Amino acid sequence: MLSVKQAKHLATLLRQVGRPRFSRLLIAGLRQSLGCNTVAIILFAPDETARILDYWVEDRALEKMFQTIYIKGAFRLDPFYQEGRRGRPPQFLREQDVAPDQFFITEYFRRY
Repeated sequence: MLSVKQAKHLATLLRQVGRPRFSRLLIAGLRQSLGCNTVAIILFAPDETARILDYWVEDRALEKMFQTIYIKGAFRLDPFYQEGRRGRPPQFLREQDVAPDQFFITEYFRRY
């Protein structure tokens, strides 16, 4: 069940769908509700490119890596990218639900 504060945030968020503030409000709500240290809204297009729509990264060193190495091609190893290639409708996903076996001990996971 949502708290009053969460319900108000959700109402504000829904009024912002399609507007510039939407992604910032979504990220703020996810950070507050889930305690995330990284939130990224990324469009993985069928032509295999990745486009960052918005993001928040707590660690500035990770942010730099995200903006350079990740978006230049390392995203192809991302379980979210792999899931998106399956052609399912857009959805919210947790990494632990889409990651392959042993993913969380890989160099890729450690770095990104």
